[in-house]
Amino acid sequence: MPRRALRIVGFFLVGAVSLPWALLSRALCRVGLERAGLRLAARVQGLWARALLAIQGIAVERTGAPTSGACLIVANHLSYLDILVLAAMFPGRFVAKREIAGWPVL
Repeated sequence: MPRRALRIVGFFLVGAVSLPWALLSRALCRVGLERAGLRLAARVQGLWARALLAIQGIAVERTGAPTSGACLIVANHLSYLDILVLAAMFPGRFVAKREIAGWPVL
């Protein structure tokens, strides 16, 4: 099987494994267990991003000490890889502009 086909299969597998956990995190938030749901969502998002980076053969190298405690990361990303790197390195939530609410899939 060609390398490209293996990557595509890998993307679908990662999505298939991640989706039920992401849905569970949403359900937890809706039934009043918001803290547990957000914690699970951040973990799933980080694992998802690291898996997709690994499938693409991209290694992320962090320099400097990681932050301790709560922080706010502000980034104007340039490509889809920026989102994966940020999600892999910083557990948390993404905030998007209001305009994408009307986009079909998002």
